[in-house]
Amino acid sequence: MCADAVKEPQPHSSPRMEEEDTSMKVEDDNIAEVRKFECQECGEILNSRSKFIQHSLSHRGVAVFCCQNCEQLFYCEKQLEQHISLHNKQDRYECKLCGKQFTRESNLDRHTKIHSGRKDFACETCGKAFTRKSDLQQHSNIHLDSKKYKCNECGKAFAQRGNLARHLLNIHPGANQHRCDECGMMFTSKSDLNRHVKIHTIARGYNCDVCGKTFNLHSSFKRHMNIHTQEKQYKCSMCEKIFNHKNNLTKHLNTHTGEQQYRCEVCGKTLYSRSDLMRHTNIHTREKEYKCDECGKIFYAKGDLTRHTNIHTQARIHACEECGRTFTHRSSFKQHMNIHTRAEQFSCDECDKVFYQKASLVKHKNIHAGIKYTCDECDKQFNEKSHLKRHKNVHSKTVK
Repeated sequence: MCADAVKEPQPHSSPRMEEEDTSMKVEDDNIAEVRKFECQECGEILNSRSKFIQHSLSHRGVAVFCCQNCEQLFYCEKQLEQHISLHNKQDRYECKLCGKQFTRESNLDRHTKIHSGRKDFACETCGKAFTRKSDLQQHSNIHLDSKKYKCNECGKAFAQRGNLARHLLNIHPGANQHRCDECGMMFTSKSDLNRHVKIHTIARGYNCDVCGKTFNLHSSFKRHMNIHTQEKQYKCSMCEKIFNHKNNLTKHLNTHTGEQQYRCEVCGKTLYSRSDLMRHTNIHTREKEYKCDECGKIFYAKGDLTRHTNIHTQARIHACEECGRTFTHRSSFKQHMNIHTRAEQFSCDECDKVFYQKASLVKHKNIHAGIKYTCDECDKQFNEKSHLKRHKNVHSKTVK
């Protein structure tokens, strides 16, 4: 994400919502009540709860507005609108060295410094120089004395409350001591909990403070919150793997017992419920399509559509402090972090080669098992399915 486009808000108290009941007179003297939500942080009035939640998250440093053209995230709707206007502009500024195009001449000027090697922005504290001003600003946080939000667990300090909250959630998940009696969500301070509780007292139903989803039933809300809090409750007695939902554990147990196996007649994949098999076969038959309402992209598995819609609807709240990558799901974030920490290793039984992601080990084992993916056009074989897909592009280009 471009640091120039999105500026993170300064530390402040969480915004509050006040409902203002007004009335509008119509010609037949009927009165229609209009609910309005006023942000106590900046005074802006919004006419729906969903817009209020999105607006509130922008004050808390959560980027919730996504550009459908390039998937860049923004903290507020106005920033997104300004950004989209850049896509719509006809004038383009092209770099003569690499051909990259820009909508602003100033952006092209900054880009050309990469080729020239010029570093005009130097840190006054340590002297390190940078090509872009945004990189210098990000670097300067290392020397800031204004980091007043300190982690009580490890002593690391942060300039903003939101960064401390993300750090505690990702690095010290057990440090959250203040639990909400309504939804079970944990907070690092009593004041944060008090601000959160107001959502339950004001909003109708059960409102997720993380992503803004609303539920009518408390039980449904608690199940949803497991996605954010990772309170996994169902453990497999055979391999100790843990699941959020009981039905996921039931399906998993079939992998040990071998019961109720359903095999796909097209590709041979084994599934452990009839419903899973029906959803899977749709990938081959393509009888049913799942279309994204936001961008029109089509999927042939409902789960793929659900994961895709996160691009449009969910904020990426799990940020890697090592490389800056952000993730929507905590599970993906934890898998990624293992690349840096190397806390968990996956070793090949055949050759003792070590991997830091389980998926990489599974792909590697295909080499020993002799599993090959054969091209229908030229009979060339590959160890990985992804390599075969890339290879098929050679034939499709030839046909064109």
